[in-house]
Amino acid sequence: MDIDLTDIYELITTCENFDGSLNESAAVTAIAEKLEISNVSYRVFTDGINIESSVIFTAQSAKLGENYDLSRETSDSRVIIIRIYRFPDAAPLKGDNKVLFSIFQEAVLSGLLVKNLINAFRKVMYTDQMSGISNVNYFKRKLGQLLTDSERDSYSVGFMNIKNCRVLNKIFGAEKTDKIIRDYALETSLCFDENDNELFSRLGGDNFLFMCRTAKCESIVNKIKKMTVNLEFDGDIIEYNIEVRIGVVAINHNHTSVPEVIDNASSAYSLTRRSKASDVVFYSENTNTILNNEKEFLEDIKRDLESGKFLVYYQPIVKNSGNLKLIGAEALIRWRRHDHMVNPLSFIPVAEKYNIISKIDLYVLERVCMKLREWIDMGIETVPISCNFSQYDLLTDSLPDKIIAIVKKYDIDPKLINIEFKEAGFHDEYDALCYSATKLIASGIKISIDNFGTGFSSLGLLKNLDFNFLKIDRSIVTSKDDKSKIILDSIINMAKRIGLTVVCEGIESSEDIERIMEIGCNIFQTDFYDKAMSERYFMSRLRNPDYK
Repeated sequence: MDIDLTDIYELITTCENFDGSLNESAAVTAIAEKLEISNVSYRVFTDGINIESSVIFTAQSAKLGENYDLSRETSDSRVIIIRIYRFPDAAPLKGDNKVLFSIFQEAVLSGLLVKNLINAFRKVMYTDQMSGISNVNYFKRKLGQLLTDSERDSYSVGFMNIKNCRVLNKIFGAEKTDKIIRDYALETSLCFDENDNELFSRLGGDNFLFMCRTAKCESIVNKIKKMTVNLEFDGDIIEYNIEVRIGVVAINHNHTSVPEVIDNASSAYSLTRRSKASDVVFYSENTNTILNNEKEFLEDIKRDLESGKFLVYYQPIVKNSGNLKLIGAEALIRWRRHDHMVNPLSFIPVAEKYNIISKIDLYVLERVCMKLREWIDMGIETVPISCNFSQYDLLTDSLPDKIIAIVKKYDIDPKLINIEFKEAGFHDEYDALCYSATKLIASGIKISIDNFGTGFSSLGLLKNLDFNFLKIDRSIVTSKDDKSKIILDSIINMAKRIGLTVVCEGIESSEDIERIMEIGCNIFQTDFYDKAMSERYFMSRLRNPDYK
């Protein structure tokens, strides 16, 4: 059989585009037949360990005679060895056949080197180095292929975020947190069948993307939304529950691009971060409308903050010692938008979601300090004012410095300012809250813990943090069952014994007042005594602190 340059060119081209087998190439088969080659295989070694091996050519009669090995080291320190067997009765290689055999060897080995280089490139380009699963580049590539498939409408795509990763970092440190994320990612990836175009990929940080059959989506989401990983920490094996928020979109005929699908899933995820929202949200026609309205809402918040259109109201805190007397107040943000008052429950979650809550909280503090200075200069006797700060304010270490600077700016006695944090926030930002509270207390500013009894760290707070006021949540104060009464009695007496001032919120009746006063608390913040009022009316209350 004569072999010409066309056959050699096809041999080289086939090997360069090597994809598992050389048998399908007529030129390769012809050259192998001429050279009496019966079998070609390869092995790949890393640090002396065989990590890959395969037979890539087999003649019809695969009897094995003399073998010829050729090896080469790759750019990533691997060693590739090819082994070529000739038939037992093959003639010795001489002249042109010897040259052709060398060309065959080099072509096969070069093809394997190219394959290794492509695989290395794919690993870098398509694998997330921290978790070991596929990355966003690979996800986008596979999703793009899926969008051209006739079965595309039977798939869904999800955007997912692990909750409370900042807490993990603070508890376990960055290295252990990375291991938790890696273990979770590897475990979760097993829920997806890559042979069926399903995929789980890391977007970056604590964010992930997935695509799966829509028919399986609900069961997969139920599996992955809460999973347990084991972690070795301080010599112990700890079980940690990973919880996530997920936005899902079902692919349909209207989806024309990869960014559009991912954006829809991301939009659904955004709704999971709203107050009291479910941890799993499925995209619908209303999703973008809701988000667009939310973003319009956000722009209005920013504009009105800049122009000073937000109002500060004051709800009195009173002491009942037989006669009612004003002893403090809580500053509450109010927003007049389009000629009507907006419920704070509508705009505070939006401000927290888009990271402008600290601007609102500092705005309230500045307004309070400005009015306190004005009232003091008018000769009005003032009372301590509580200002709320969100746990999201604590993502920066500069919060206490900003608060102290505002108080100093208006030359306000620090004892007149009471910074209030919700107790539930300590679960997520415990270290940051303790740091800020400690620094503020050292400056003379008072600290209150609001909604005490609703979080997970109540006793730890009493033990570890030196704060001043304890506001007991209305759910405990107003409950009539025996267990709640025992809890309320215990909290009030324990707080008093360690020197805390207790404030009961949300009292609804004179019977509640009498019951709580019998336990030993006589300080209240409630609409039953006085509702939140504007600055003008509160100034009048300051001038007349005794309730008639």
